[in-house]
Amino acid sequence: YVALSYCWGGPQPVETTKATLHRHLNALPMERLPQTIKDAIAVTRGLKVKYLWVDALCIIQDSLEDKAIEISRMTDIYNLSHVTISASTAATCQDGFLQQRKLEKQPIKLRAKFSHVRKGNVLLMVDSQGDEPIHKRGWTMQEHLLAPRLLSFGSLCLEYRCLSGRRRDGGTPLPWNQQQTGMPITEGGAQEDKSRVVAQWANIVEAYTGRGLGFLDDRLNAISGIARKFCRPELGEYLAGLISFELPSQLVWSRAASQTSLPRPKAYRAPSWSWAAIDGQVSF
Repeated sequence: YVALSYCWGGPQPVETTKATLHRHLNALPMERLPQTIKDAIAVTRGLKVKYLWVDALCIIQDSLEDKAIEISRMTDIYNLSHVTISASTAATCQDGFLQQRKLEKQPIKLRAKFSHVRKGNVLLMVDSQGDEPIHKRGWTMQEHLLAPRLLSFGSLCLEYRCLSGRRRDGGTPLPWNQQQTGMPITEGGAQEDKSRVVAQWANIVEAYTGRGLGFLDDRLNAISGIARKFCRPELGEYLAGLISFELPSQLVWSRAASQTSLPRPKAYRAPSWSWAAIDGQVSF
């Protein structure tokens, strides 16, 4: 199956609820589906894959029980997908992502001469991937990090990323380091390896808290899939967004330089010592 990562951008015109579940098991109202989901269906068919997983359709939206079950499965849903489609350009579900791209900003490869080699190539490209709407939504961070293969439809290009590298349409190779996935790549129990994993977790939390959430109560839920990947037995317990191994270093979080204040919600969300207890971006 293919999994879809996209921005909702507000209420969904079609979603599975207790009232629509049985109808959706038989057929979906194709004419009412938002353009982003229609585009994802087209890509899935083009890849000759039979199934497409979409959260608005595959989770019963008005069932707290079903939501809890499916959120607990997020690690496997994206980690075990054949490929994850990222609707990177779409700020809402109605925008779609198969529109014409800006050809004037496509990468250009130029032949060049260098003093230390006879000849070579220089690749000129605009890398605005971080500015895409998809990278401003909290939930999509774990969807991308958990996916072993990601097909990103950006405003400038189509990009494919897997654990071996990155390429853009036209075959343009991109700089790649496996640690760019952000996921722990060591399985050993050495202390230096564990320290590196904790440092990776802190980097992810910093980036994640800079993103937005439609419901701020999802602050821990929207990163829980990544947490399950990180929290190996030798790292101890997962404590409301922190890892018990090297816990003191994680307790000294503070507001990011871009934040003027860190408001706290009126209702309890997490212990006061956790970054999840406040709203806004933090740094370690």
